[in-house]
Amino acid sequence: MKFVNIVEKYLREDQDELNDISKQLLENPELSFEEFKAHDLLTGYLIKHGFHVDTHYVLPTAFKAEFDSGRPGPTIGIVCEYDALPEIGHACGHNLIAICGLAAGTAVKTVLESNETVGGRVLVIGTPAEESGGGKLSLIKDSDVFQQCTVAMMAHPSPRGCSDWRDNDVTLNRVCVTARFKGCASHASAFPWHGVNALDAAVTAYNQISAMRQQFKPSWRCHMIITKGGYKVNIIPEMAELQLGYRCRDLQDLVQLQEKIHNSLKAAAISTGCSLEIDYTGDNAYFAVLTNVSLASIYKDYALQFGEQFIPSSEPLQASTDMGNVSLVVPSIHPCIVLDAMLLIILEDLLRPPVD
Repeated sequence: MKFVNIVEKYLREDQDELNDISKQLLENPELSFEEFKAHDLLTGYLIKHGFHVDTHYVLPTAFKAEFDSGRPGPTIGIVCEYDALPEIGHACGHNLIAICGLAAGTAVKTVLESNETVGGRVLVIGTPAEESGGGKLSLIKDSDVFQQCTVAMMAHPSPRGCSDWRDNDVTLNRVCVTARFKGCASHASAFPWHGVNALDAAVTAYNQISAMRQQFKPSWRCHMIITKGGYKVNIIPEMAELQLGYRCRDLQDLVQLQEKIHNSLKAAAISTGCSLEIDYTGDNAYFAVLTNVSLASIYKDYALQFGEQFIPSSEPLQASTDMGNVSLVVPSIHPCIVLDAMLLIILEDLLRPPVD
């Protein structure tokens, strides 16, 4: 029996269980580093299918599942993601990424068990906190799980198919920081001249960086939200917090953009009389995916056979992922599979509990 036929047979037999897992993840979204239900659900499936599973691997919600054929061959790393977003749940489709990882890993295991002419092993690696926190970075730093792999791969749902993040669609290097402005509280009506308004500093920085976007290169991005800005309207805010994420395709550009953003933050602090603290500890840099061309070509050939579409667009996808950091450790691919972008939002809206 051909390998493809073996895989198709497994998928036909397990598709209902995989779909049920996806639905359970969708209905029970968990934020970064809080994916305990997802961890137990995914590892339960892998244990049931004969993997040796290290639960709570390095991180409380990470895992490593292994099957070794006992015969020489490559180590295939299959990556799962399963964290959700605040308020909108699995609108980014990590429930689907998770079952793609389960299915791909178990399919490789099935092939290894069914044919003694092939050897090697497969690792299914559960990586929490892709949306914020970078779980893969911790696994790279504190374990050798990716260094054990010959290749690593994962798939992400998307409005259109993509096999190679080098041409039309690109991943961007990304840094997230928190800027904290500290002023001095005072009564906003009785003694406003004694106050130093930290919220003014945050708003000034926000507006300055927004105005600067006119001079951004096409691949530069910066997004901001004000997360703290006071407690009562009659008290001048002594503390304000601005969270920023900025991205560039090129690392040299990232250094240039970072300098511009930092100068805007400093200028806002000086102009309002506030002090400034820039904190990088809340998140770590994500690097652009370095696609392995040979592996991406093999993926594309098979994907086309199964009806996947790869249609160039005048509006390229530009995103960031900690899978980029993995791609600097081991040859990797991060293809996107076609899925209507609105479908995830609609499903999430349908599943949202009614408001009383």
